Amino acid sequence: MTDRLAFLRTVAPFDLLPPEVLEQVAALLQEVMHPREAVIYRQGETELRGVDLIIEGGYDTFFFDGHLPEFYGPGTCYGGVSVLLTKKRSLHTVQARAGTRVYFLHRNDFRRLALSYTPFLQHFNNRYDQLMRDDKYAELVQPGPC
Repeated sequence: MTDRLAFLRTVAPFDLLPPEVLEQVAALLQEVMHPREAVIYRQGETELRGVDLIIEGGYDTFFFDGHLPEFYGPGTCYGGVSVLLTKKRSLHTVQARAGTRVYFLHRNDFRRLALSYTPFLQHFNNRYDQLMRDDKYAELVQPGPC
């Protein structure tokens, strides 16, 4: 439990939460290992059950066509924007790197945090706003009219 708590203190925006809340969150985390090159989520298809906080390894993320690849490494959170702002569907296809280990937090617990702590929610709103400023990203996330 102390390892989980220490880890949470290093992950934005969990580091913004009060100490007693962090302790409660640490107790809710489930550790998950992913095999190398496993596709964890599929863009627009996979409904996220929660968020992943990457402990070791990492996630390579990309759109179906390979555009705009990103890497989520240790100390980052994947899925927050999707759970809060895009109907729980993964924004990207996600593939695990070798040795990927994450803490999983269920979306109901995650959403409660976001609704209870404005700076926590604002972190994800800001991230989405930043992403949508990229014209190519916005086009891939929200296709134009038919």
